[in-house]
Amino acid sequence: MNTKNIPFLFPMVLTGLRKSRAVLQKTAALEMGIDPTVLCAIEKGARAPLDDEQIKQVIKVLRLSEEEATQLQWAAHHDRLVGHLEHKGATEAEMAFISTGLHALRHLQPQQVSGLMASLQQIDKSASLVAALGKSNSMLEIAMT
Repeated sequence: MNTKNIPFLFPMVLTGLRKSRAVLQKTAALEMGIDPTVLCAIEKGARAPLDDEQIKQVIKVLRLSEEEATQLQWAAHHDRLVGHLEHKGATEAEMAFISTGLHALRHLQPQQVSGLMASLQQIDKSASLVAALGKSNSMLEIAMT
């Protein structure tokens, strides 16, 4: 999980929550039942987020509020999706687009999501038309020479 320009959120959220509770990294790891070096690597962003069961342990150990638990779970979900794209060879631009879309989805109401999807579909149609026009102009230029 070493993408340069795509922010992985889980390390920052987890570290922030742990520090806000004044819990040492080693103490948290031992209470969660994981190796302290693993937690260190996760907090540095060198390892993928914890799995759902481990996140439940974090929620319990750090005594997170419902809002904090939701934030941590969402950050893990975001990072897993972006990490999967990275693993599959997605470009930085593709990962940034998906990351931004995930952030938007998180804050929108269902009707707003529908509006966003309709806008993206219109942008896709417009981009296809522009690309087709570019090809037509190239063919016209070739025919004229």
